[in-house]
Amino acid sequence: MDDTPILVPPTVISRKESVGICEVSNDRLDILEKLFSENSQYITAVSNSLNQIANLCDNAVVKDNVGFNKVDYRIGKSLASDGLYKFPRRAAYAYELVYKYKRQLSSDLVSVLDEIKNKVK
Repeated sequence: MDDTPILVPPTVISRKESVGICEVSNDRLDILEKLFSENSQYITAVSNSLNQIANLCDNAVVKDNVGFNKVDYRIGKSLASDGLYKFPRRAAYAYELVYKYKRQLSSDLVSVLDEIKNKVK
């Protein structure tokens, strides 16, 4: 596992970490990190998804079901602006975040996100 510090600090809750309002087990993040380090096309899909949602986001000023919600917009926009390619762990966090907003994405991106989900079950 890469010892590079993650710039988006998670809140550690026993064996889980918080991504926005989602709690994700460290084991799941480890599996996702490995998957992303081996498959850059998955990072590309997650990055494109993240950017698409971030570009629609108004920082939760208006409750319009577009972009990130009030809790997630800071971390979502931070992940989108920092890039994911050098840090597969960051891509794992981003995946968990964008998956809950998948209804805002194109069917092509959703199919890749679902493919990732099926590989981590």
